[in-house]
Amino acid sequence: MSEVRYSVTEVTVSKGKQATIKVNIDGVDVRIPVAPEVRAYFQDQFVRDSPSALQRKKFATLMHVIRAAYKKGLADGKSSQP
Repeated sequence: MSEVRYSVTEVTVSKGKQATIKVNIDGVDVRIPVAPEVRAYFQDQFVRDSPSALQRKKFATLMHVIRAAYKKGLADGKSSQP
């Protein structure tokens, strides 16, 4: 029997204006490209001089998810290299 191999490559091309959301993950500044309206909504929801306890809790939860997704993406990228 012959061996069958599959290779899947995904390429994302962004058109139009892009904005970035900066987050610090374990001491590394990471810039996430997003549409300007997504950044504006993020800023409106989470960037405050004096956030409420609920806002701090939601922000912390979001940052935990982003950190986990970033680390998982790094690990997946390393494991897929020959």
